[in-house]
Amino acid sequence: FAVLYSPTEHAAAGPHGSAAPRWRELGRTETIPNNLDPAWAKTFVVDYFFERLQPFRVEVYDRDGASPDLAKHDFLGAAEFDLGNAIT
Repeated sequence: FAVLYSPTEHAAAGPHGSAAPRWRELGRTETIPNNLDPAWAKTFVVDYFFERLQPFRVEVYDRDGASPDLAKHDFLGAAEFDLGNAIT
């Protein structure tokens, strides 16, 4: 399953003074068992603002049970992207 995040309104300052985003969960896809190339049916509707950076983060997990706690599942990878780059 995959988890979609957007940054919170307030970013925390990083070790070099730059702002590192804090992420809030927007939703999760369904689990597709025993598939190395899943095609999720779940969609996420977000507002798009032209000429404004809108970063998002996606994390992918291998589900190991029914728990909603992400620490209970195997983390497979993550990607961060800007919405404007994803739709052009």
